[in-house]
Amino acid sequence: MDKHVINLTGESLKRSLSEGNEESRVKKLKPYNNQTSIEMDIGNNCRVYAQRYAKTGDWYVHIRFYETSPTGKLFPSKKGVSMPLDKYKKLTEEVEEIDEALRKLEEAGEDKNEEIKDENEEPLYEKHLGENIYVRVEKGFKRVDIRKWWLPESEKTIQPTRKGVSLQTELWEDLKRTFPAFKDHLKKELDQVRYCEEDHHNQMGMLACRSCNPNEWTNY
Repeated sequence: MDKHVINLTGESLKRSLSEGNEESRVKKLKPYNNQTSIEMDIGNNCRVYAQRYAKTGDWYVHIRFYETSPTGKLFPSKKGVSMPLDKYKKLTEEVEEIDEALRKLEEAGEDKNEEIKDENEEPLYEKHLGENIYVRVEKGFKRVDIRKWWLPESEKTIQPTRKGVSLQTELWEDLKRTFPAFKDHLKKELDQVRYCEEDHHNQMGMLACRSCNPNEWTNY
């Protein structure tokens, strides 16, 4: 991956669509700022990067779309999702299940218009990564949705927020191609990840967990 040209100007890097040249579909970039440790462009102005926050020492992985300023510089927009390192690691472990759901959609030949989406329809695949961050493959939509959800005070069911990304299958494939580079770059940090459920001694421990039960944990 390191042999690719680093983007020093902030200009958009166009994705190579040449057949068989899979490595060229994602590009390693110069980190956006001093907090960013590794950053990769997966195409369509969507980038994946890891940041460590000095005050807490916590690592986060961001999947975010970039926009262009009037001066022609790219900058991260609000359209994206941020995941603590343990949630990101869970995402990388769900690849087979996500791909299986996408395969079923492909076999069914379904691809609905997003405007006619039924919010009450059960997803084909859903995984709670923790802290109300969900990865979903919805019936009839050939895309992977990674999003922060929340529970409004007047509601009984959680609702999606704008903090997320909906990746069509091509972008999902390119996101997966970044996983090995991030695994190598953050090997020490990922090896130290301990899932909170490993410390739950019983169901009560899970219910009182802010990550596993983010909407009701204060009631236990």
